[in-house]
Amino acid sequence: MGNIPLMELLLANNANINIQGGQEQMTVLHEAVSNENLNETVIKFLLENGADPLIKNKAGKTVLELVTESANPTISSLFEKNHCVHPSHNELPIAPPPRRRVRTISSSNVLFFTGFDKTRKESLIKSMQTIFGRKCVTTVRNVENNVTHVVACGETDKVAFRTINYLRGVVLGKWIVSEKWLEECIKEKRWINENNYEVLGSQLEPSSNGSHISRIKHEQNEILLFNKCEFFLYGQ
Repeated sequence: MGNIPLMELLLANNANINIQGGQEQMTVLHEAVSNENLNETVIKFLLENGADPLIKNKAGKTVLELVTESANPTISSLFEKNHCVHPSHNELPIAPPPRRRVRTISSSNVLFFTGFDKTRKESLIKSMQTIFGRKCVTTVRNVENNVTHVVACGETDKVAFRTINYLRGVVLGKWIVSEKWLEECIKEKRWINENNYEVLGSQLEPSSNGSHISRIKHEQNEILLFNKCEFFLYGQ
């Protein structure tokens, strides 16, 4: 139950994190919160990777109900931080976002940095390559289709400087993430879920959520941003 690298490997190979099994029809998350040797790291990992706290076991209990009954403040806090509201609150329970495929440490990412000064950029690259290896962390000079993440510096973790490469990343549907994502990956020594570190907008439109909308449209093969738009460029 506590082997996170094994769980990452299973998820990377499309294992169903919400599958139910055994006589009690429990999910892995059911088992995790019911275990006497409670492992907060495992529960946090499961929630971040799409484990659904609203699935009912054979007894008709959801994970959120088990958490409420346990009255464990530490576990309750974990669920609240992952946007899961207890049934005892005057709100409906909210499941975490659907699981994204987990990249293992052996997977590679192609990063583009925008808005950073040279010293900070080189420091981050060196730290990432030391942990994951040069083959697993590649940096490029242009935002092209092979880029997986645009790491954007900005006024805050959620608001990036509006550079031309930030805009290219938005148009191409790339993950636009803050420096905080890299810092957490370095701290955890593994690729972590990007959802909490996705940039919401630029300083001109801080809440546009354009990068998220564009990325989802690319992933789901929907009509893309700027589809059928025509642009007239004036000046030098």
